[in-house]
Amino acid sequence: MSTKVVDRIEIVAFLYLQKFRNKGFVVDDSRVFFQFDDSPELDEAIYSFLNHKAKVDPYEYNLQVKSILRLSKEIQRGVSEDGK
Repeated sequence: MSTKVVDRIEIVAFLYLQKFRNKGFVVDDSRVFFQFDDSPELDEAIYSFLNHKAKVDPYEYNLQVKSILRLSKEIQRGVSEDGK
């Protein structure tokens, strides 16, 4: 199965709320790229977010964005400590 790479925190947070889970990470300089299994459902979720059609609980979304930001910083810190 192919993967789709997403680097926008707000989209990753939305996808997590929609029960999609990433399959891996790629770190390039100061950016973390989240990899998801590509599927029509994933594309539909991303398009609904980008077209302002998505409906989420604002409180849960805010918590998820903060969680993804923390995760990204931990991933970056782990990579920099490994010297990669």
